[in-house]
Amino acid sequence: EDLQSEGKVVLDPNTFSEDGSVSLASYKVSNNGKYIAYAISKSGSDWREIHVKNIEEDKILEDHLKWVKFSNIAWYKNGFYYSRYDKPEENKQHTQKNKNHKVYYHKLGTKQKEDQLVFDKPGHPERNYTADVSSDEKYLYIYETKSTHRNNVFVKNLTKDDSFVKLTTNFKYEYNIIGHTGDQLIVHTNYRAPKYKVVKIDVQKKDVGNWLEVIPERKNVLQNVKLAGNKLIGSYMKDAHNELKVFSSLGKELYEIDLPAMGSVTSISGSPKSQKMFYSFSSFTEPTQIWQHNLKTEKSSIYFKPDVDFNSDNYVTKQVFYESKDKTKIPMFLVHKKGLKKNGKNPVFLYGYGGFNASLTPRFSKSNIIWLENGGIYALANIRGGGEYGEKWHKQGMKLNKQNVFEDFISAAEYLIDTNYTNKDKIAIHGSSNGGLLIGAVTNQRPELFEVAVPQVGVMDMLRYH
Repeated sequence: EDLQSEGKVVLDPNTFSEDGSVSLASYKVSNNGKYIAYAISKSGSDWREIHVKNIEEDKILEDHLKWVKFSNIAWYKNGFYYSRYDKPEENKQHTQKNKNHKVYYHKLGTKQKEDQLVFDKPGHPERNYTADVSSDEKYLYIYETKSTHRNNVFVKNLTKDDSFVKLTTNFKYEYNIIGHTGDQLIVHTNYRAPKYKVVKIDVQKKDVGNWLEVIPERKNVLQNVKLAGNKLIGSYMKDAHNELKVFSSLGKELYEIDLPAMGSVTSISGSPKSQKMFYSFSSFTEPTQIWQHNLKTEKSSIYFKPDVDFNSDNYVTKQVFYESKDKTKIPMFLVHKKGLKKNGKNPVFLYGYGGFNASLTPRFSKSNIIWLENGGIYALANIRGGGEYGEKWHKQGMKLNKQNVFEDFISAAEYLIDTNYTNKDKIAIHGSSNGGLLIGAVTNQRPELFEVAVPQVGVMDMLRYH
């Protein structure tokens, strides 16, 4: 009922199937708090099925939507927007190519066949479309994508009988609408700002790019922005860990929120109507905590902290910078027990990824804790190809620059040996997916440098990958 009350279970995914093969993929509570729409995944499939529960009556409704994939759930009035494909041919749901992604509106209490088609582009069958609705239900946003990042945005005023307005013109940049004031949308974007900025876009004017700059691009990457209490909360990434800053609605920096340690702000939530906001924080030695922040008093207090049988005070996290083969400075986190001796004999677990603009920031891991408790060093190298320093850092590890990624990782191991943390017989390396490719490459290039290699789900043969 309120922040102090004891919670009650609304959904328990453990009850979805006896064998545990059905999981909760996503969910969204309606704006009036009466319903929860939730998507399930069966046997790990990317296909989703959406169900709806009446929270007040604790009752599952008959609404059942299928063939949903790559979809948000965006509530509007007595229903929600979602994305799906047409029903695949019989027995081809896992082999047939997905084409013609579409956005539909589902009204509660109706059959899926009655859902209203809202947005599609038959001329571009391989593009994806995701819907979102502003908190006051005034605007519908459609995000159009054709790869893992970068998008176009379409906007529709739901209070008028308007058609969609296209805000952007190509797939060169990323746009994320975080709110609006009147007809001005507040947008987090890397449009001509590789490290991101915040702009205001007037829906009534279609002069693409001629927008009002609210928070200009800075030295550090602006990872995330939220609107709360008529203020903008920005999460910056400085050397692969986060700083949290509060700005006025006009973009003036007001103050910085003190974080508990060198770590990651994993989410920010708030409402334009409330002076209370929340943020999640984690580090290598602290599991995710939820903090409450009062924008009036500028004070933070812990709201939720998990009870974990682990004393983080016994461990230390430090950040070092080493040179890669081409003299580029690369940051690396090192986590270990306090009082560790640099005798060249410590076992090291070295992790990397280096691709797709993905940034590796401090996160808590139970398996890493077991390693630390047994005297190991956990090392995370923020190699090029990621997004730690913006798009330039990303591109320096792409395509013909991919060898930089491998050199950065190899140099991390060499640094650990040269500074007497460990030796070549005590280094285990690990990466998954694109990181699995990384481990496969460096193991072939420098087999004598690593004792153990754990490449998970790596793409190992790029010549045959397609």
